[in-house]
Amino acid sequence: MGILDKLFGNSGNSKEDKADNYFQKSGSNINDGELKLAIRNLNKAIELDPSNGLYFYNRGTVKKMIQDFEGAIQDLTSSIDLKTKDIKFNFIKEAYFNRAMSKFHLQDLTGAKKDNEKARELGYDLIQVNQLEEYIEEVKDIGYDVFMKEWE
Repeated sequence: MGILDKLFGNSGNSKEDKADNYFQKSGSNINDGELKLAIRNLNKAIELDPSNGLYFYNRGTVKKMIQDFEGAIQDLTSSIDLKTKDIKFNFIKEAYFNRAMSKFHLQDLTGAKKDNEKARELGYDLIQVNQLEEYIEEVKDIGYDVFMKEWE
């Protein structure tokens, strides 16, 4: 901590700073494959700063990775509802796509299609959007269980 920080009380100990520290730790956890530890650190970040949509987005994405699709949908919905104003953290299109994927795996094909269309509208990667659209149609034709067996 510098002398000016000491003089003006900017010690980096605000709730937002502490939340950001937990968020940064969670990123390292994700990179190291420690997904449950990442979720614990994101839980702490959200406790300290529940208005940060990026924290919910990351926790929802990690939950999707560990196949907690219901938890992922809740967090991704929160991230969409909070809509960050910071343009460098504009993750809303990714949140819609990840929520679409989570709904797909819960066999909510109508919800998955709707979120996928919103991701497309917001400019998400067309290759992935089109692929998910194909998956949704294929599951409608052959069923989810058969579809997933083909992927094993």
